[in-house]
Amino acid sequence: MIRHALVLLGLAALAGCGGDRVVESANGAEPDIRIANPFHDDLMELTPGRQRLAMRRAIRDSRYRCLRVDNAGYQEEYRNMKMWVATCPEERKTFAIYLAPGGEVQVRDCADAGTLSLPRCNGLPPAQPDPTMPEFKEGAADEAFKNEQ
Repeated sequence: MIRHALVLLGLAALAGCGGDRVVESANGAEPDIRIANPFHDDLMELTPGRQRLAMRRAIRDSRYRCLRVDNAGYQEEYRNMKMWVATCPEERKTFAIYLAPGGEVQVRDCADAGTLSLPRCNGLPPAQPDPTMPEFKEGAADEAFKNEQ
């Protein structure tokens, strides 16, 4: 019993060693440590249409309403998360999607960025058409249904 107590006491003493160390870079500034984010890297490799689909799914999984994402893009890094911005035209909303290195996703309405102390959502460049996705035409499904009968 006493032997176990001594072992635990020794481990506790070792755990406290070096806790006050400060790491500095050569010029005295705080080191710039970047964490790899393979989920962001995979998202960057997708076509623009598939990126918009991924953003729509993230928004809807976070219980926001978004019928269609017409534009999405990477904006910046924020606290080791990659911040993407997506616009939903029917709802007239812009969302910030934060992608963590572990794959966790957080979605916030850009209108709330100031009250939540988050970075402002910058405007996106014009949406790029995706050659792999068919062009959406109003009523196209109705015409295809009529032709099958």
